[in-house]
Formats: sequence, C-alpha cells, structure tokens
Amino acid sequence: MSKEPYLPIDRTKLSKALLTELNKLQWRDAEFFKSAGVDFITGEEASDVDFKGKKVSLKKSGKTLGYDKLILSTGGTPRKLPLEGFDASNVFVLRTQVHAKEINAALGDYKDKKVAIIGTSFIGMELANCLAGKGAKVTLIGIEKAPL
Repeated sequence: MSKEPYLPIDRTKLSKALLTELNKLQWRDAEFFKSAGVDFITGEEASDVDFKGKKVSLKKSGKTLGYDKLILSTGGTPRKLPLEGFDASNVFVLRTQVHAKEINAALGDYKDKKVAIIGTSFIGMELANCLAGKGAKVTLIGIEKAPL
C-alpha cells in the first residue's frame, strides 16, 4: 500500500536525475505485481491497526483489511524545518515524482540558477551533483564536518 497514486518507484532516480516519467521511475508495472499475487493499493494509507483483531483500517476508503502477519515498512518523509517561510514557493523537498516536477518547473533550464540544499546526506549529495551537472550553481549546507 502506498499513499502515492502510483506503483513503487526507484527514488534514487529522483535525486540522481530528477526524472519525472513514471515509466522510467517505476520498479515494476502493475502486471508484475498481479502475476506475483500482490494486491498493490495506491493512493491510500493506513489509519489504524487493530493488533488483536489483525486488521488494518484504510484512511481514504474506510475499508478494513485483515492480515496474518503485519510488516510495517513506512519509509521516510522529508523533514520540514520549523522556520517561518518554509512554505514559500521557492522552497522544496524531494521524495515523490510530484516534488521532482515542482523542482524542474522552478529551475527551468537550470543554467546559472542559484540553489541551496540543506542536508548533506545521500539525497542531498546526489541532488547537488544532478543540479550542478545541469548548470545550476549549488551550495550545500550541512551540520556535519564532512558530507554523508
């Protein structure tokens, strides 16, 4: 299950190249999951788990799904800084295809655009390399003495 409206994607392609075409981002197509016996639910997220009753409630549809074993693999979400102005139109996070589209649209041809990236972990470093390769002027900001 994923709250995103598409099948699982290779997120490294977001930070390495800011790709946005789902056919280039998705790990597998819907037929793969179906033939493997996987019922993949998109556009939905869990809202509650009844551990004794072995049921998961879905937020959007209100449906309840039963299970024998439960694996929580919640993934990650970008941290938004608790700063005034963080919701400005020129401030972005990168986690989804939509985020990549927003960044691409904002940077246009990339040439000589000044970009500050807060975070020098894997994603920040990959994104800095990607943007610099497209012609942007990139500044990385991190709390570590050395990246990663």
